[in-house]
Amino acid sequence: MDGPPPPRPRTGRNLLVGALLIVLSLACALASYVVLTGWLPSDRALYREYRAAGKCPARQAVPKAEDCLREMTFTVEDTSLNVKKLTATLRGPEPFPRTLVRFGDAGLLAA
Repeated sequence: MDGPPPPRPRTGRNLLVGALLIVLSLACALASYVVLTGWLPSDRALYREYRAAGKCPARQAVPKAEDCLREMTFTVEDTSLNVKKLTATLRGPEPFPRTLVRFGDAGLLAA
């Protein structure tokens, strides 16, 4: 005899780790499926709508709301970098003399 026999393998622990890895891989596959079939196509549709929008006609008076794209210049007057509420105060031409914009908001920039 050269010494004590080697310890027996822990099959229960190995099975548990293997099962957890399989569950983790299935969760990653499900998350990928949701992103690729739901989230990205909806963002792509919004991007297509944005690209399809035409330029606004030239006017002397700019209405408050239009269903077109208008290029305007704004000046940043102030920013708030609070973790839950990132905002900027913009100053621009009439009818947008002072506008508060929330970063990450899906709404219109100047409405």
